[in-house]
Amino acid sequence: MTIAELKGKLSPDRPNGASERMEDLLTSDVFGAMKYAGFENGFLDWVAQAQQPQLSSEQKPIIAFFADRQVRTVRYSFWPKLPNGREPDVALLISFHSGSPLLIVVEAKYFSGTSDWDREDPDESCAITGNQLADQVVSLKKMTPAEIADWFHLDNHSNDPFDLQDTVKVHLFITIHSTLPSNDYQKSMEKMRVPWPVPSYWLSWNSLAESLKPYIRGTNDGLDLLLQDLHLLLQKKGLIPFQGFQSTCWQGYEGTPSFFNDFFWDIQPTASKKYRSFLLEKLS
Repeated sequence: MTIAELKGKLSPDRPNGASERMEDLLTSDVFGAMKYAGFENGFLDWVAQAQQPQLSSEQKPIIAFFADRQVRTVRYSFWPKLPNGREPDVALLISFHSGSPLLIVVEAKYFSGTSDWDREDPDESCAITGNQLADQVVSLKKMTPAEIADWFHLDNHSNDPFDLQDTVKVHLFITIHSTLPSNDYQKSMEKMRVPWPVPSYWLSWNSLAESLKPYIRGTNDGLDLLLQDLHLLLQKKGLIPFQGFQSTCWQGYEGTPSFFNDFFWDIQPTASKKYRSFLLEKLS
């Protein structure tokens, strides 16, 4: 089952065609597997690699939000709508056994770029600037506890109640780049009329496969097969970067020679001054 299809993201009538459908399908496959396999099975290791662009003077690695805290639950909301109408790909609401919950809003790209347009008269609140990343972080900052609860279908009768009032909000941008796409963030900053509002991070799809490998143990149970299939999918999509050639020490050949015993190689070298020559006596 793919969550993208449940959400109507695979319709052939979508305006941006096949590239947008492929993007949504990749998001669905990865974060759907994360939902069913568990955040702790390689996915937290992947998220911990996120890099922070230079958007403000305050620099804090994303893993610092998890420091000394045990994750209690991870809830998922696929393609939720922000108050300004922008639609990120997925949101994760992470609760801990102590402290404030963490809301990670994810914008994921595969082959396409950010969904931007020129707007000559952005509204005074900066709710819509025409720049996708800028619009998302501004609206994310303004989200109320009630709006967050609505994303994740939480109410006062939830089996996992926690206070959303002090929710920490973070934005995560995922692309296939091998290095942080600084140009995308620079264009977003040019559209902002206020300081960058929330901690923001970038992550590459290409680093996920390596994070999953230690958790694939070959037990072939349901969890292991799910991670195996996701790893194969990443390989098929070309999202496993080339690791370089592995150098190994030379080992002498211990078997019985065969090729060099053939007739045309049955020659004897002789020394002549500083050079070596071969006398093909059998051919003369």
